Amino acid sequence: KDDFTADSRDPDRFRYELIKVRSLQRISIVSSVSKKAEDIRRAPATINVISKEEIVQRGYTDLIEVLADLPGFDISILYGVNYANAYQRGLRTTTMEKTLLLIDGVEENDLWTNTADISRQYPITNIKRVEVVYGPASTLYGPNAFVGVINVITKEPEDLIKEGKSIGLHVNVGIGSFNSRYADASFAYKKNSFSAIFTARHYESDRHDMSSQKFFDYDPSVYDGVNYRTILSVKTNAQTYTTANNLPASHPYYTMYKTGATTDSIIPTQAGIDAARSLDKSAYNRSVNGLKVGYANPTTLSLVKGKVNVGDFSIDMQYMFKREGAGPLYTDLGQAINNVYWIPVRSSISVRYEKKLSNTLLFSSLSNYRMHGIDNDTRVTSIYNYSRANLGIRDLIKDSTPGYNTTYFFQNNKQFRSEIKLLYTPTQNLYVIGGVEYRNSQLQGNYLNTTNILTPEENGIANAGTILGGNQYNLNDLGIYAQANYHFAKYFGVTGGLRMDKNTIRQNGGFGTEFSPRLVVDFATTNWIFKAIYSRGIENVSNFTKFGVASGRIPNPTLKTESIKNYEFSISRKLGKYITADIDFYQSLIDDVVGVKTLSPTSSQNQNLGRFQIFGIQSNITYSRNNVSVTANYTYTDPKQTTDDTGKENADLLVADIANFHVNLIANYRVFKKMNINVRGNYIGIKHAGVGTSVPANPETTFPAHTIANATIGYEIIKGATLQFVCNNVFDTFYFHPAGRAADGINTPSSLLQPGRNFFIKLNYEF
Repeated sequence: KDDFTADSRDPDRFRYELIKVRSLQRISIVSSVSKKAEDIRRAPATINVISKEEIVQRGYTDLIEVLADLPGFDISILYGVNYANAYQRGLRTTTMEKTLLLIDGVEENDLWTNTADISRQYPITNIKRVEVVYGPASTLYGPNAFVGVINVITKEPEDLIKEGKSIGLHVNVGIGSFNSRYADASFAYKKNSFSAIFTARHYESDRHDMSSQKFFDYDPSVYDGVNYRTILSVKTNAQTYTTANNLPASHPYYTMYKTGATTDSIIPTQAGIDAARSLDKSAYNRSVNGLKVGYANPTTLSLVKGKVNVGDFSIDMQYMFKREGAGPLYTDLGQAINNVYWIPVRSSISVRYEKKLSNTLLFSSLSNYRMHGIDNDTRVTSIYNYSRANLGIRDLIKDSTPGYNTTYFFQNNKQFRSEIKLLYTPTQNLYVIGGVEYRNSQLQGNYLNTTNILTPEENGIANAGTILGGNQYNLNDLGIYAQANYHFAKYFGVTGGLRMDKNTIRQNGGFGTEFSPRLVVDFATTNWIFKAIYSRGIENVSNFTKFGVASGRIPNPTLKTESIKNYEFSISRKLGKYITADIDFYQSLIDDVVGVKTLSPTSSQNQNLGRFQIFGIQSNITYSRNNVSVTANYTYTDPKQTTDDTGKENADLLVADIANFHVNLIANYRVFKKMNINVRGNYIGIKHAGVGTSVPANPETTFPAHTIANATIGYEIIKGATLQFVCNNVFDTFYFHPAGRAADGINTPSSLLQPGRNFFIKLNYEF
């Protein structure tokens, strides 16, 4: 194959000899940078690779844990609509929409929000390696490969099937703290030119209890500080209010002030204030949908994946269902936390064809169809009461009781994508790759939703705002790209690439035409590698950003792409037989970032407003000898927002929720062939938020530096079966992650308590 792995049609003896040879080589082959196999040292980007052996040794349960040990990521575990945000290279965004997530080169980002929705759904047993590309990769991948790419490369049947066998099995099961449990299995079969692999994963957990935080404790005393006099007073159009609600001229709960026969204002009395406060407190004792209002945040996830190879063809199918509590996106002032669930459902089918037309020309095609949506039972349960002004004087005189309404959401989006590419390699020192990509997407503009009715798909409405043409949008995208690499003068190489993207929404909308270039010069000797990189990336902002309507937001179909220009220089050095080290310097200039423009006290609109300037350093050092391996990495990030979300220039704001310093250290020791000990440590520096940052509403201005240690001990109890004991947060560090969105501490939490010391026992079996 192009990546120097065996083909399913190759003889068994050849395949297993090739595996042995590759395991001994010290050069890593990657395929995510240039859509072709190449030496990682000379790939035209900065890239990190995590192997399947490292994933098992370290006791990872999910992909976010993998990213937390890599340089260049700031992790916020949010437990909301998205489980986590992994901010790559210092850019804090509402979701992970700026990083492109791929599974075997097929895009996973949500069709409607562009979000790389990474939770605990991906089967560990099926991961061959994870390749993480840093910096814009739009030259080959198009819009949305903005700050980087995460490509999860799954196993082929040959990776599971041992020599002399026709079937293979890999099972990984675990049980742990917070009533967590999962099962993860992959089965492979091969005969002649036919091979197949099927994988399934199911994960459940109650997740750790955050009800000790004031945002989720449902303490009724919070209403003692509410200024009901101001909230309940009617000072504008008081006469109209009086007439419309047939208010009596006097009542124990209010006083009417008049000029002649006209009511000027209605002011609550102390008795009215006390009654409203008491009624609001009583709502915390209500039950909604059979549950007493309170805190709960469980998760259930399932994923099934199958891949069938026949000759030059392969078919890949995947289905994912995720039902996760999303209450911690909100606070107890506004929502019933235990009655907020987000339930995405995603399925896809992909067909690949690859044919070597000659010794120098390789043809390949990939077509896939994706359906992304959210289930009818997706819900947010919100309070209506006096403190939030849902109820007023007219309700108070009837002693109307506060309560909760449940809004149900539905969404269904579809996309067909087809890509054809040619790889031409006339000599060892030259390759040219080019391709054409077409997509047609049918996407919603806004959610379909209902209130207290379970079937929004049937009965829901979509507030499409001022946009004509309905709530469904037809999008067409065309991308044409080419990249060439030439090695000359023994040590020098140059890579140049360009992509053209054209986007049309309906007939006249869309961002039009954009170009994304890449230019890389490298110098490589036996022990040294130098790279100078320039690349431009674009982000085609999501339909959610363009057309989503909430809280007075007006749709904006004219939003342009966001743009990033990245300048990078890296040095890599091999220090003897056992040590390698590298350091990477980058500067990112980001323009036209979408922010919320306030148009009036009751309306706002997303507009291209913000600018960012981010400087960073990433460094890795690895040592590997015999049974010992040590990996350390360092990240320095200096992120600034130079134009804020209102369009104010020279703002010079710190980017919130990003630490200036990260240090990760991982040590692995294999004892007597049967036992493996792995220790991981993460130092995360101070993070800032609040006034003077890109998230000014957060009342918590500093998140202290902290260190987290994790340990995994594995023992091979019988051949092929390893029992693992995993301890996360070994020293029981007490720490918080910054919350997402506005993080104002009122409607959304400002911080989220993270798990203390917790455990997993896992059994890993390979047959």
